[in-house]
Amino acid sequence: MGISEALKYHEDILELKDNFSLEDLANGAINPTYRTVQYWHDEWRIKNLGPRSGIGMIEKLKEKLNIYSEQNVIVKFVEDPFALLIVTPLMQRAHELKSSSGIVFFDSTSACDAENHSITFILTPCAAGAVPLAIIITKGQSFLAYSTGFNLLRECGLKCFGGIAWPKMFVTDNAQAEINAIKNTWPESDHLLCIFHVCQAVWRWLWDSKNNIPQNKRPILMKHFQNILYADTVKLAEYNFNSAINSSEYPKWTKYITDQFDGRQKWCLAWRNESNRGHHTNNYSEITVRIFKDTVLSRVKAYNVIALLDFTCTVLEEHYGRRLMTFANCRNPKNREARIFLDTLIKKANYVKKNQIIHSAQNNYIVPSEKNPLSTYDVNLEAGCCSCSIGKYGKFCKHQCAVYIHYDEMSNNFPPVTPQDRHEIGMLASGDKSLKIDFFQPFYVENYNIAQTVVIPDDERI
Repeated sequence: MGISEALKYHEDILELKDNFSLEDLANGAINPTYRTVQYWHDEWRIKNLGPRSGIGMIEKLKEKLNIYSEQNVIVKFVEDPFALLIVTPLMQRAHELKSSSGIVFFDSTSACDAENHSITFILTPCAAGAVPLAIIITKGQSFLAYSTGFNLLRECGLKCFGGIAWPKMFVTDNAQAEINAIKNTWPESDHLLCIFHVCQAVWRWLWDSKNNIPQNKRPILMKHFQNILYADTVKLAEYNFNSAINSSEYPKWTKYITDQFDGRQKWCLAWRNESNRGHHTNNYSEITVRIFKDTVLSRVKAYNVIALLDFTCTVLEEHYGRRLMTFANCRNPKNREARIFLDTLIKKANYVKKNQIIHSAQNNYIVPSEKNPLSTYDVNLEAGCCSCSIGKYGKFCKHQCAVYIHYDEMSNNFPPVTPQDRHEIGMLASGDKSLKIDFFQPFYVENYNIAQTVVIPDDERI
């Protein structure tokens, strides 16, 4: 709330009083002037946030470290190059999620405070969407700045990423300084590129006038690249690459696509597997940036880094806590989306009879194809994958759903519709270990069956 908004809010409160009179608005003792409120605000800001930058801001940050520690917020920083780590209580609990040891998303933004510090969000997926694991504020987006911030997280004393200390893989955009810093800090992890940003970079290259690509040829060349990107198999990806090279009329394009293909393991889907859990982009990071700028900052730049820190520990923490509890209480649109998704797959899986499914080994099943009965798909419930085009990347498919219907066996990527999912999110949001799963159970537990409760009438669908 700014000074003008505060003055208007104060006047609205005065007008609601029973003994209000118009003379009160002109009384400086009751209704202070703009200049008076501005003076009070400046004094409060210096006392609580310190100067905008420089040594004074650093000293104020050091003074407030004990306050953050009492609130169980991990705050670590380095002065040169400046890097600040923030791990709130909710973020600390998010590190205990099993998914935090699997796939993690990175993205950075800037222009959030007067000094244009860079803010890096580190997130992991969960049943309710994605939750932050840490926020790192740096002065710039250089390799040194990123490395300093990432090392603060690695050495903060927290059992990071499910206690393993590094995740299986990171997903980022094509910011090279950030990628190199991640590799330097967590060399044990794999790195993948967001396919949206990869396609965006190719499209920009095609439209760059210095590359001399005719306008009518740009969509055709983009289609050639997409054929490589979305190839199901390594053999098909290599075939599409050779076709694109052989049909190319432009040496610059040939060189560019060859250089891109050298790093194909990072973006081509043929080199990905169930570890991705269907995540080929870092859209969760893009959404988090929007939440931070819209909800936390209200599209207004913060005064300084300490203000960003305070907003993160209060407004952002409250936002995620509230949204997660909304999911836990089954009042979030994602609850309905998950149930509709499962309902759709249950209908699609009705073509399979139990005697058609072969239980080949523990957690392994063979399910026939719907279109070609002679063709089959291998389902691995432990890995949460299927050999079909959808399930091979770790997404829940109708073949896994057929196994659940007939054998009552859930895969690791089952849609988040169970009481256990809501209980986990409830504990993540509140931090209350005493929260009992009984609260999230349906009223009639004995007759409870997910497959029977997910069906939603057509007239109720949105």
